[in-house]
Parts: sequence; C-alpha cells; structure tokens
Amino acid sequence: MSIELKEKIIELLEKDREFRYAVAGLIGLDEILKRLDQHDRKFNEIIEEIRDIRKELVGIRSYLDRFSLTLEEEAREVIAGRLRSMGVDIKLTRLVFPELEIDIYGVVGDLCVVGEASTRIGVGVIRSVDEKLSELTSRYPDYIRGRIIKVIYTMWATEDAICEAKKRNIWLLKATEDLTPPTI
Repeated sequence: MSIELKEKIIELLEKDREFRYAVAGLIGLDEILKRLDQHDRKFNEIIEEIRDIRKELVGIRSYLDRFSLTLEEEAREVIAGRLRSMGVDIKLTRLVFPELEIDIYGVVGDLCVVGEASTRIGVGVIRSVDEKLSELTSRYPDYIRGRIIKVIYTMWATEDAICEAKKRNIWLLKATEDLTPPTI
C-alpha cells in the first residue's frame, strides 16, 4: 500500500464520520466472525460429547432395566420357594395397573401375597408396601384375600427399615436370610 493511499485513508478516517464507522464496523465484524467460528467449533465439540453421553446413558438404562427385572424374578422365585417350604404352593407374578404397580403378587385359596423387590431398602419402601396394599384394596378389592402376607425382598436394608418392617408385620428377606419373620 502506497504512502499516498495510507494518508488518504487516514484523512478520510479523521474527516468522514460515515467512512470511519464503516471501517470500524468491518474491523469489528471480522473479529465477530472469527469468534463465531470458534464458538461453532466448541459448540460442535459439546454436541458430540452430548451424543456420547446419551449413548452411555442408554447403555446404563438398559443395564438397570435388565438388573431390576432380574432382581424381581429372583425375588419371586426365592419367596415362592420359602413359602413352599412352609407348605404354601403359590405362583408369584408382577401386577400392573395404569396407576399401580406391584412387583410381587400371588393368591392361593384365602391367602394373598403382596410385596416389592428393591436392591436397597429404607423406611420409605417399607411404607410404600402398605400404601400400595391400601390402594389395591380400595381400587381392586377382587385381588385381595382374607389372609395377606406383606413381603419385601432386598439385597440390603437399613436398621430403621428392619424395625419399621417388624412394626408393620412385613416379611423382609434377602436370598440368604429373613430379616423379619414371615407372618402366615
């Protein structure tokens, strides 16, 4: 660029406000465009990370679904086996209504078994068995029989949960032991 051209540009910048704003805008626009390109690159990296996280999440959900179903199946088998050893031959299933889901359910004669299966049990799960039984009784009384065994199958329970289960006459058990006695 020649000295004359540079001097003319400087003169225009000093005297011509419109020209000055146009040049300033071009300089700023270029900077803004560069920053937008940087943001686009970073944004695309974040989108890719989100896709990776979603894939991992789908895998984790799938694993948890398989594990939960396996625990419920194990619970029904163990409880049915324990009841058989006490002279009660009962088929346990899952009971699902639009507004109510019960992991462990079965009837034989005048006996009804209602319960839940969960890897870890706290007091809230203990209370939920009575709440679900109450809802089942009020909404679907045909599913209830004269004698009721409330049961929860778990891998681990807090001491408070064990005490609460005793108070509520809920049979709390693991695969290897009864944490509270069955009430037949």
